[in-house]
Amino acid sequence: ARTVSLLKPGGRLVSLVFPICDKEGGPPYALYPDAVKSLVEPRSLTILEEQNPVPDELKHMPKNPFGAKTAFIVFQKPQ
Repeated sequence: ARTVSLLKPGGRLVSLVFPICDKEGGPPYALYPDAVKSLVEPRSLTILEEQNPVPDELKHMPKNPFGAKTAFIVFQKPQ
């Protein structure tokens, strides 16, 4: 809620979701785009753009040891 209150009307929140994988423990701890969206959408932010997964050349740690993927999500606060 605090993050959303800092956005001006029409402001955007960019989320890079990593690592998307089925590993246990951490760090880094596994994370999923649906979990991020479930935290943000009830706060009236809408999704402007989503790439899930991002192309290999854009993902975080392209050669990570657990084969994790990265997602990119842009949310927008209403005007």
